[in-house]
Amino acid sequence: MSDLPATKDSWPEEARAIEQFVFKVVVPILYDHGEAGIDQIGTATLFCIADRYFIVTAQHIFNRMEAVRLSYPETPRGITPYTFGNFRYITPKDGPDFDIALIELEDTETISRLKAGWQFLSLDNISAPRAQGRFFVTGYPSKLLIPRGGNLGGTLATVHTDRLLEVPADAEQPVDLRFDMFFYYAKTAETLEGAPVNTPNLEGVSGASVWEYEPRAEGKFWTPLSAIKVVGVQKSFRHSSYFRATRWAAVAEMLRRIDAQLASTIEEAIAARARA
Repeated sequence: MSDLPATKDSWPEEARAIEQFVFKVVVPILYDHGEAGIDQIGTATLFCIADRYFIVTAQHIFNRMEAVRLSYPETPRGITPYTFGNFRYITPKDGPDFDIALIELEDTETISRLKAGWQFLSLDNISAPRAQGRFFVTGYPSKLLIPRGGNLGGTLATVHTDRLLEVPADAEQPVDLRFDMFFYYAKTAETLEGAPVNTPNLEGVSGASVWEYEPRAEGKFWTPLSAIKVVGVQKSFRHSSYFRATRWAAVAEMLRRIDAQLASTIEEAIAARARA
């Protein structure tokens, strides 16, 4: 089930189709605290890039965390957690302090399980953001977690928004507009049916993808895959004010230090799909 705030001029039928698509690629990141139980620490998105499998999320969610205690649900509606097995943890080093982390999966069993239960995006699903457009962020707020037999079940929440073209006065410094983006985050919104709701606290949504929506073009075949593109990774928020994200171009900048060819592949994909 999902809480899907939208604006009055939103697109209920298309939004529901998009919601079902995003539901399969947005993964809650779980952490086993031992006797204290399992907690959700963030949200991530699955990507396959050049036949390599990645989980893209925010770096700060892993502070003081042990990799062996990280896990994910087997399916979007599943509650049984599985560890990620062997993986390579990629964070910003010797360069700009991007709040992005990549988990490159190396365990074949994990990759097979994620392929069966979830869906990996490709570079066809990313783009550069427009200054003005229709954006949304989708993730698993910690406040909406439901204990289920010792495990956790989450509620996917989607918040539709617009970009803020000026940097908020209280934004944490430094701000680099080559990579930083800010989005309006109101206290209230409306459901698809037009009912007013309070927007959720975004704790637990850190690391979620920020998407841009392309309105349906008359006479063209429409699918959720063609209508939405990932443009950034959510990193922080101030409720009733704004949330902050890092452009996906930062992923290429991070990878440049370890794999220049892979970085170039991402940059070419973003440039090819940039929207005027």
